[in-house]
Amino acid sequence: MKGSPLPRSKSTFTPQDTNLRRVTEAFSRLEAAGRDDRDIWSAFVTMAAAPMAIAAGCASSSLVEDSRRQFARYEGFVGEFDEMLSAVVDALEENPDRDVMGYAYNALGLPMSSRSQ
Repeated sequence: MKGSPLPRSKSTFTPQDTNLRRVTEAFSRLEAAGRDDRDIWSAFVTMAAAPMAIAAGCASSSLVEDSRRQFARYEGFVGEFDEMLSAVVDALEENPDRDVMGYAYNALGLPMSSRSQ
C-alpha cells in the first residue's frame, strides 16, 4: 500500500485523512443509532457496489435483492451511507493508488472485532 501506514484506532488521524474522518463520523452516527458495526460495513459495501454493478450491466439478481433489503433496513439513514461513499470517492480522487476501503476498514477497528475481512 502506498501512502501512510494504517491508523491504529478511530482517533488516530493525520491531516490528510479528512475523508477518512468523514467516513468514521458517519459510521459512528450509525453505531450511535444502535446498529452493529459489522452490519453497517456490510450494508455500506453492498449499497455502494450494487448501483455501480447495475450501471455496468453486471449485477447479479442476488446483489440487487440484497441491496434492496439493505436500503429498506437502513431507511432514514441513507444520508450517512451517502456521506461515507462520497468521502471514499473523494479520497480515491485525491490518491487513486490508495487502498481507501482497506484503510477505512482498519480505521474503524473492524479487523479487531472480527475474524476476517
